[in-house]
Amino acid sequence: MKKFIIQIVVFTFLCVVVAEAVIRVFNLTIDVPKSYRTKSGIAKYYPNQSGKFQGGSHIWEINKYGHSGKAPGSLDDLIILYGDSYIENFMNPVSCHQNVYLKELLPEYNYFEIARAGCTLIEDLENSKEADSLKPKLEVIYVNDKDFTESIASINKKKEFVKVDLDKNKIVYSNYRESVYKDMLYNFKFAYYLYRNVWLNDGGEKEGQKIEKKEPLPFNEIEKLLDYVNKNYDLKGKIFVFSPDSDKDLVALCSKAGFKTFMLNAPDLKAWQLETDSHWSCHGHNEAAKQVKEFIMHSLAK
Repeated sequence: MKKFIIQIVVFTFLCVVVAEAVIRVFNLTIDVPKSYRTKSGIAKYYPNQSGKFQGGSHIWEINKYGHSGKAPGSLDDLIILYGDSYIENFMNPVSCHQNVYLKELLPEYNYFEIARAGCTLIEDLENSKEADSLKPKLEVIYVNDKDFTESIASINKKKEFVKVDLDKNKIVYSNYRESVYKDMLYNFKFAYYLYRNVWLNDGGEKEGQKIEKKEPLPFNEIEKLLDYVNKNYDLKGKIFVFSPDSDKDLVALCSKAGFKTFMLNAPDLKAWQLETDSHWSCHGHNEAAKQVKEFIMHSLAK
């Protein structure tokens, strides 16, 4: 019996070693950048990192400022771009980022991306408090419907999001904690592969392919959120760029509340998206940048 158990343990160990080697050789999972939580309660990436996206198709980069993509060549004549995973954009090469396309279209300005997967509208605005010290010419916040609902603590119960408790008028920061175990998980590729593809996805469904039902937006709560934002943040020089599939009533509500808004137009939204999920492809980012360029020029001309 003892010999049999030893054989099982050795066999299991060898299987894990082989699986780890296969996943590393064929890049079957994603390299994850290491992050930390600031004193203000916001999750940030450690500067100067790089890693392979799933399949090894390209390398993502975390620049010297701790943000995804290339750092601006200068902080003069700066336009800051905020957003979530669409703008963080690990799923595309660095050359397909909004700041790269906008620099090509409007080279007289420098573009600084501040984006992170899961970032809410409230987190974007909290980030803007720090970035305002750079005295940007303009701040472009890329948003969609979720950025608003996920910013409301009574609706979004997930602890990893930054949101606001509208009853207490208080920011609820994410409970992110640095962890040796988390680092071990990211470095142990086989375990991380199982975590992403089995544990996180019910029934083994691939991430990004789940069909999400679009629920009616809670406009009463969103109105309260907009009132909180107007009272607690300096919105001067900030424009809100809505994704093409945003709720038009939400855009109208934001405009009515005093936000400078612009809604991207994509007659064929699927043509903007990756084959694997709804994130924008390089083509989608290029098309979005062309429209944002026009709105930037219009906003700066005023």
